[in-house]
Amino acid sequence: MKTKLLFLLLLANFSIYAQTNLVPNGEFEKWTSSTVLSDWTTQNNVTQNTTEYWEGFNSAKLSFTSSASIPKITTQVPLKAGITYVVKFKYKYLSSNYNSSHPIVLNISKNGSSTTLSNSIFAKDNNWTTVETTFTPDQNLSYDLSISLNTVDNIGFNANIDHVQVYAKGTEQYTLIPDLNFEKNLIALGIDSGTTDGKVLTSSISTLTSLNISGNGNDLIKDLTGIEDFKALTLLICQYQRLTTLNLTTNTALVILNCQNNLLTSLDISKNPALTTIICNNNNLTNLDISEKLGLTNLQCGYNKLTSLDISKNTALITLKCEKNLLTSIDVTKHTALITLDCSKNLLTNLDASKNTALTSLYCQDNSLTSVNIKNGNNKAFYWNFIHHLSFYGNKDLKCITVDDPVYSSKNWAGNREYESTFALACDGQYTAIPDPNFEQHIIDLGLDSGKLDGKVLTANISTLKTLSVFARNISDLTGIEDFTALTSLSCNSNKLSSLDISKNIALTELRCSDNPQLSFLNVSNNVNLNYLYCDNLNLKTLNLKNNLKLIELKCNNNYLTSLEIPNNPGFTYLDCSFNRLSNLDVSKNFKLNYLDCSYNKIIGLDLSENYLLTTLRCSKNNLFNLNLRSGNNVIMKIHNLGNNPNLKCISVDKETVNNSLWETSKDAKASYYNGVCSENIPYTLIPDPSFEEKLIALGIDTDGKNGKVLTSNIVYVETLDVASSNISNLKGIEDFTSLTYLDCGSNKINSPDFSENILLTTLYYSKNSAKTLNLSKNEFLTFLDCNTNELTRLDLSTNRALTYLNLSKNSFTTFDVTKNTALQTFNCTNNKLTNLDVAKNLSLTTFYCNDNLLEGLDISKNTAINTFNCYNNKMTNLNLKNGNNKNFDLTNSNFTNNALLTCINVDDENYSNTNWLDKKDAKAVYSSNCTSLGIEDSVFDKAVVYPNPTKGEVNINNITLEKATVYNSLGQLVKTFVFNNGETNNTINLSGLPRGIYYVYLVNGDAASAKKIIVE
Repeated sequence: MKTKLLFLLLLANFSIYAQTNLVPNGEFEKWTSSTVLSDWTTQNNVTQNTTEYWEGFNSAKLSFTSSASIPKITTQVPLKAGITYVVKFKYKYLSSNYNSSHPIVLNISKNGSSTTLSNSIFAKDNNWTTVETTFTPDQNLSYDLSISLNTVDNIGFNANIDHVQVYAKGTEQYTLIPDLNFEKNLIALGIDSGTTDGKVLTSSISTLTSLNISGNGNDLIKDLTGIEDFKALTLLICQYQRLTTLNLTTNTALVILNCQNNLLTSLDISKNPALTTIICNNNNLTNLDISEKLGLTNLQCGYNKLTSLDISKNTALITLKCEKNLLTSIDVTKHTALITLDCSKNLLTNLDASKNTALTSLYCQDNSLTSVNIKNGNNKAFYWNFIHHLSFYGNKDLKCITVDDPVYSSKNWAGNREYESTFALACDGQYTAIPDPNFEQHIIDLGLDSGKLDGKVLTANISTLKTLSVFARNISDLTGIEDFTALTSLSCNSNKLSSLDISKNIALTELRCSDNPQLSFLNVSNNVNLNYLYCDNLNLKTLNLKNNLKLIELKCNNNYLTSLEIPNNPGFTYLDCSFNRLSNLDVSKNFKLNYLDCSYNKIIGLDLSENYLLTTLRCSKNNLFNLNLRSGNNVIMKIHNLGNNPNLKCISVDKETVNNSLWETSKDAKASYYNGVCSENIPYTLIPDPSFEEKLIALGIDTDGKNGKVLTSNIVYVETLDVASSNISNLKGIEDFTSLTYLDCGSNKINSPDFSENILLTTLYYSKNSAKTLNLSKNEFLTFLDCNTNELTRLDLSTNRALTYLNLSKNSFTTFDVTKNTALQTFNCTNNKLTNLDVAKNLSLTTFYCNDNLLEGLDISKNTAINTFNCYNNKMTNLNLKNGNNKNFDLTNSNFTNNALLTCINVDDENYSNTNWLDKKDAKAVYSSNCTSLGIEDSVFDKAVVYPNPTKGEVNINNITLEKATVYNSLGQLVKTFVFNNGETNNTINLSGLPRGIYYVYLVNGDAASAKKIIVE
C-alpha cells in the first residue's frame, strides 16, 4: 500500500495582480478544535501541532497507523485556465524511518478537467523541507487540494505540514531593501540579482537560515529594513555597521545574534524565544531585557550604558561579558554553569562567585569592589598562568579576596591583584575570639590559625572543621568552640574546663569531655544528633537528655547525678552511670542495651526484665531492695557484681539461672535467686525525732502516720525542705533526702547534723540551733550559707568554693579563713571574737559586715566591688578603705566608730570623705589618702619636742625635719596646714585664732606621720 501526500488543486476563474496565496488558511493558524482545521476537511488522525511549525504558531500533524485509516487534509483553491501556478508547501518528517518506502505524492484533479498533477517526494531527514512545483489548469474551476499519508511497508510514521501556497507564476513577492549597502551585501552573497534595485525576491530570503553581513570599514549599513522577511534565520551577524535600529520581531527562529559595534540605543528581542547567543557589545544600549531567554548560554553586552542587568532567569549562561557599563551590582549566584565572567570597568562594590563552580576565567578589574568571593571549590581550574584570565586590578578598596586556599592563591595569583589585597578563607572581617592561649596554640598547630597568639582566629578557617581533639592541652576556656559549627566529633577530655557551651555545635554526633573536674554543668539539649556522649569524671549534678533521641552510648560515671532519664531510644546500647547519687534508673524502653554499670549509687529498685540483650551488668554498692533480671535470656549475661546491697533479699531470674554456680558468687550471701516475681521489698528511712516526723507529715511527705519512719521513695526526690522552728533536736533521716538543694532547719535544737549525703545542697539555713560544730566538707555546691546565732568556734569552708553568701554572725569565732571562697559577694561575720581577717582574695565582695569583733586592722583596698561596709566597735589601729570605689559606698546604717586606737583611715579622696563621712568615724581619726605610718610613733617621732602645750598661739616643734604639719579639730576637720621646705629641725607653727579646745597636729615626714595632741587655751 503506497502512502500518498495528495495535493488536489481546484481551479476557478481568478484575476491575479500580485503574488497572492490562493490557499485558504494555508499557514494552518485557524483551528476550530485540536482536530478541526478551518477551511479544510480532515480524515483519520489529523491534529493541531502547537510545538513544531515552520512559521506562525501551528502546523498540521498527520499520523499514519494503518492502511485502513489514511490521514488526509483537503481544501479548495480557485484557479484560472491557462495560467501557470507555483505550488509550494513545507513538511517535516517526525519519525526516524524516512526512506523510499514512505513516498510523498502530489496529485491535482477535478471532474470536468483533463489536467492533473501527481508528484511523489521522499524525506531524507527530519528537517523542515520545501516542496515546489508548477501546475497549469485547463478549466476555470475550484480544484480539490488534499494531503494524505500512506506506506508500502505498513509501518506507522508522522509528518507535520505547514505553509501551503498556490500563486500565479510571475507574480512573485519582493522584499524592499532601501539601504544600498545592505543590498550590495546580499548581491555579494548571491542572494540578490546582480543589479541594485532596492528589493530582493522574498522567496530568495525567506528560507535562509544564516546571514553574515559584517562590516569591513567601508560602505557601512545604516538601515536593515527587509530583515523581517528573513523569517527562517537562526544566525544573524550584522556587526561593525552603523545601525541605529534593528527590528527582529518576525525573525522568531533566531538562535544566534551578533549586532555588536553599531549605534543601537535599544534592542527588542522579545519575539526571539530561541536565542542562545546574544552579542551586542559596543552600542549605546541603556536597557536590555533578557528575562524570557531561558536557554541563553552566551551573553556579551559590554561597552554600553547599562545601569542594571537582570540575569536571574538565565541560569544556563556559560559566558557572560558585561564589561564597561554602569552596573552597580551583578548577581551570578544561580549560574553554576558559568565558565567565563567579565564584569570589569563597572561600578560594582561586591562580587560573589562562590557558587560558580565551573568558572575558569574572571575579569573584575577597575571597579569599586570592597568584597570578592571566589571560594567556589574549584580555584585551581582558573587559567592562573595567563594573567588576562584572572584580574582584580584597579580596586583600591579591595583589601581581601575570599578563596579556596590562601596559600595557593598567594603563590599563583599574586600578580593579578592590587598590592594591598590579600587572599583569605573568609573576608567578612569576622573573627572568633579564642581567649585561652593553649586552645589557640592547638588551633595554630592544626594549621587553622597563624603562628601568632593574638586571641582570635578567622571564623571561616574553623567553621568547616568536622573533627577536633584537644585532649590534655591544659585548656581552661573553650570559648570559640561555638563557631566550629560543622563539628561532628569533639574531644576535650582531661583539661581544666569549668564551662562548655556547645549549643551552636548542632552537627555533633560524638562528644568526649571527660576528666574536667571543675565542669559542673553540661547542656546538650541542642545537640539532637548526638550518638556518643562521654562526660564522666566531671562535677555534674544534672544531665538533661530529653532531646537526645539518637543516643547510642553514654558514660556519665563519677558525677553527682541524683536522677537520670535515659531517652526512649531502642538503639541505645551502652550505659555507665556508676559513682553517682541515683536512687532510680529506668531502662525498660532501651531494648538493645547490652552494657550497664550503675554501681556505687543509691538505687532502690532495678527492673531489667525487658533488656533481653544485656550481656554485662554491674550494680553493686547500691541500696537495692528489688532487682528483676528475668529477661528470658540470662544465658548471655555476664554478672560481674550484684553485691554490697545489704537490703536485697530476693533476685528474680530465669529458671536456668537459679542453680547456676557462676552466678552464686556475684551476690551477697543472704540474697537468693528466684525463678518468679519476688515479693516487693519496700524501703523506709528512720525518723527518730518525733518533731521532725510531725513536720514531714504536716508537709505531706510522710503519708503513713507517725511511726518513726517514712517511705524512702517519698523523700529521695525532694529538692526543697523547710523545717525551721519545728522544735527538732535530731535531724537523722536527712541523709536520704539525696536530691535536696534547699534546706531551712533554722531555729531548732539541732546540735550536730550530718549533711554529708546531701551533696547537692546549694542553700542552707542553719541559724539559731546552739550548734558548736558543723561539717560541710561534702557540700561543695553550696552557694548560700546562713549559720548565724550558734556557738561555733571553728568552721572549715575551704571546699565550699561556690559560696556567694555567708552569714557567720553571733558565734564565737576567733579566726576565720575565707581565702578559698573567692566567689563571695556578701559576708557577715559580726558579733564574733575575730582579731584578724584577710579578705584580699575576695574580689567579688559587694557587702561586708565585720562590726562588733576584736579586729586590730583591716585592709579592703583590693575589694573594688564593695559598696556596703560596716566595721564599728573593734580594736583597730589601721583601716584601709582606699579601693577606688569610695564614692559608691552606702554607709546609711554603717560607720567606723568605736575604734579608740584608730587615728587615720586610708581613703580614695580625703576631701570627699571629710564632706560625706565626717560623722562615720571617731573624732580623733582623720581621713587621708596616705596613712602608711600615720599614728605610729617610731623612734624618729619619739625624739620630737613639741612645746608649749597647752599653748595660746605659737607651738615649737624641734629635733625633727618635717615636710608639713596638718591640724585637725576634735571633730576630725582639717583647720590648718603648714608646709616646711627649709630642711630645718626646729620649726614653729601658729595656732592663734583657733577656738579653745583639743587639736591634733599630724607631723609628716616622707611616708611616715605621727599625731600629737595639743590644747589651745
